[in-house]
Amino acid sequence: MHLRLQIRAVIVTWLAAVIALAMSVMTKGNVLAQSATASGSVGAGVINDQAVASVGAHVEIGNEQIDIGLGAVVRFVGGSLRDADWDEPSDFGRILRYALFNRKLSDSLAVAIAAGQLNHVSLGHGSLLHDYAGGLDFDRGRLGIDVRLGGDALTSHGFIDNLIDPQLAGLHVQMAAQSGIDVGATIVGDRATDVSSRDPMKTTSQAAWAGLDVSIAIDRKWFRARPYVDVASRFDGGSGVHLGLRVGTSPHQSSNQDWISSTHAELAIEARHGTDQYVPGFIGPLYLRDREQFGDTINDSLAEVANRGGLGGTSWRIEVNVSPPSVGSLRASLATRPGLPSLTTLFASAPSFREIQFGGWAVIEGRSVAALAIETRLPLRGRWFAAATGARRYIRSDGVRENSLIGIWLASLSLGAQLGEHARQ
Repeated sequence: MHLRLQIRAVIVTWLAAVIALAMSVMTKGNVLAQSATASGSVGAGVINDQAVASVGAHVEIGNEQIDIGLGAVVRFVGGSLRDADWDEPSDFGRILRYALFNRKLSDSLAVAIAAGQLNHVSLGHGSLLHDYAGGLDFDRGRLGIDVRLGGDALTSHGFIDNLIDPQLAGLHVQMAAQSGIDVGATIVGDRATDVSSRDPMKTTSQAAWAGLDVSIAIDRKWFRARPYVDVASRFDGGSGVHLGLRVGTSPHQSSNQDWISSTHAELAIEARHGTDQYVPGFIGPLYLRDREQFGDTINDSLAEVANRGGLGGTSWRIEVNVSPPSVGSLRASLATRPGLPSLTTLFASAPSFREIQFGGWAVIEGRSVAALAIETRLPLRGRWFAAATGARRYIRSDGVRENSLIGIWLASLSLGAQLGEHARQ
């Protein structure tokens, strides 16, 4: 059985890469594929105390409206395929690394679609769902989809965490009630059927959240601001009120800009007050862990912790976004939570800074690093490149606590070669 699984995983992974490469060659010069890149790599690393070898193949094709990335990394432990990478149907969704589509349907309607492993997902002002990360569970692939529709009077943003085995989904709809005033509604649901219960007498339950929000858009020559009020609630307990303000640089500036004036920046400040069972931003970057166990040592889920109470009171969140031109972006968020550790989220991205690519993401819970992902890619001579990654994520353990999630550290170094030039940066 394991041998059959290994053969299937290798064949499917490499077949997908070969097909994508053939598509890019056949459509070269066509409007559907104005640019294409193929790359392969070999590497070595560690997953906790296990040595791991890896082989990867990736293909990227795209134009001004659509970008598609296919491929996968196959890992070997002790000379055998790492079974946990390919033991569930949803794991094969990893082959679609990303798909991005942007199109203006009419003068008043535009659509943006993203598919793949969803990360940094927020709905509305983030009162219910803020910075959800679909890649926190290292052993479970999630092929999600995120859809945004923008119109003059109505905008919407919805997502599904996994198209192969949907569990978590959410939708935010916002309507322009009158000039400058917007009214919105959010709903989020979690089927929770993929949660492993360690107690045979305990069953997992579905969960749902809902919220309403009102905001005012203030747009001036040099800045724009949006004060807002959100009311949010978990259907089986807890509710809260969020008062916030977002202030950012205005996009309506002259084309003659220096480096400082052309840097986009935004500051968000929010105060929250909730009842005894309310957790602001309940679905956050650590949610895939929290829905089963809160932290590395507590057996209860975050919902069970909230149901016991003692979480009411006032808290706050501050977030800073800075995007210098031709460099990348930097985002930092700090949120306090009554009765729970504070949550700090850091994100940095440099898609192509002096030919070096870098991406980093970290979640600090209290004073501990709860999640981490860092990747750097360095160009070498000719078509060769080197890549280094480091991460802290979660896997399932059959050790002391059966089917519990434990934090692990990962690191790898790889060497590869790239063919073609891809316009996506």
